[in-house]
Amino acid sequence: MIIYYDKSAIKNICVTSGFIITIRVINMKKCNNGIKKSLDLARDMLNLSDEGDALREDAGCGILYGVIRDAAYRIRQLAEAERAAHIKKGWWK
Repeated sequence: MIIYYDKSAIKNICVTSGFIITIRVINMKKCNNGIKKSLDLARDMLNLSDEGDALREDAGCGILYGVIRDAAYRIRQLAEAERAAHIKKGWWK
C-alpha cells in the first residue's frame, strides 16, 4: 500500500502494469509525522543492531551494537507513549 502525505485530497498513481490507482491522501499533523519517523528510526536501529551483532568479530562492536539497541528501545518507548497520547487527544489519524 502506498500512502502519500500531502495537502491534496486525492492522488492518481500510475503503476508499472499500466493501471491507475486512486488513493485518498491522509493529512497527518506535522508533529505526528515526527513520531512516525521516530518509530521508523527505532525499527531501523534495531535491525542494524541485530545485523551488526550477528557479524561482529570483537567485543567493541558488541558494545556498539548494544548501545544502538538500547537507544532504539528507548526511542521506541517514548514515541509509542507520545503516539498513545496523541490518539487519546484525537490528533492521530
